[in-house]
Amino acid sequence: MKTSLKLFVSICVLSNGIAMSAMAQVPEGKNKVGPTETLRDKADQEVMRRRADTLSIPYNELHKLYRDHDPILYISILPQFNPLKGRQSPLQDGEGKDGYWAEGNIAHRISLYRGKYYSPGFLKKLRATFDAGFMIRMTRDNSSPLLPTSDNVGLGFDYLVTPIANVVQPNTKNLWVKLQVHHYSNGQAGSFFLNNTPGRNNYKNGDFSTNYFRVVFNGLTRTLNDHLLSAGLGYQREINIGGPLTLSDEFKDAYGLNRLLLNLQWIRASQFRLLQKEKGSTIKTTRTQMSFRTELTYIMDQNLSRYPLAQKYRLGGHAYFTWMPWVTSDVGFVTHAFLGRDYLNIRYDDAVFSWQFGLVMNFNK
Repeated sequence: MKTSLKLFVSICVLSNGIAMSAMAQVPEGKNKVGPTETLRDKADQEVMRRRADTLSIPYNELHKLYRDHDPILYISILPQFNPLKGRQSPLQDGEGKDGYWAEGNIAHRISLYRGKYYSPGFLKKLRATFDAGFMIRMTRDNSSPLLPTSDNVGLGFDYLVTPIANVVQPNTKNLWVKLQVHHYSNGQAGSFFLNNTPGRNNYKNGDFSTNYFRVVFNGLTRTLNDHLLSAGLGYQREINIGGPLTLSDEFKDAYGLNRLLLNLQWIRASQFRLLQKEKGSTIKTTRTQMSFRTELTYIMDQNLSRYPLAQKYRLGGHAYFTWMPWVTSDVGFVTHAFLGRDYLNIRYDDAVFSWQFGLVMNFNK
């Protein structure tokens, strides 16, 4: 036992001696980080962080630009819908015959990929998204107050064609392309037509299903006073993917399979001013964000003979005015007007004029 203990102590002393000898052979300062080098490392890290922040600015502005043109997320109270002409068949209980309590467009484009300054080549200016949108409308009727929702899901891509430096420069032109492939349905399985007879769609539980491919070319310029002016021109084609992603047979010569798209938008960005005070500084809002957007759709199909109304109402348009009065909140106010075929899935055979007021959620102000 004593022999083992002596051997263990000898090994420990020998190992310690070898270690100290090895340390003595290393040039002084190579194995230590003194206070000077620690400060230098921190300074280098701060320089790299500031450089990364500077390089990120145009890409952050690019993705803000993309989000500025995403669907408007709103909830309106007591929306008004008036037929442009007398309905051939009046609305029934559960279809909105007594009016509506609310309408909501719960839509968002969730980023799957956002290009950064360090991304590889082509990917620097790309955004890929999973798009999910649900349009709800609640009636004031006695039965079935919630109409079948419009379920709109799919993939989207945005790509900037012009130089990235233009995004942060005033009075320059920015051009980007948006591509989307979506499935659009109402989750119902009933007969498409009321009483199984063509001429009036079944608003309560008629099976509405389509898919579409959409491409839009957008252009934008930023003024010296930080106003953003943009316009977009695009095309949408309804397609039959197959399986559960079908295209309703009843759409033929009625719904329209080819659409021309046009959008115009003006945004007045928020502005702030730093106020210096004796006990510190504070930020004062000098201008709140406002925006105006129009979205027009024109049905290009020549044959719409199965659309039940004499006038085919090929042109339809939305107009939105939003105001964000509080910079500390994502909630503001919206005014929304629409003219044309009802935009709630299977109700497209009803031509209406709608106006409504409500709350808008804007996470990009």
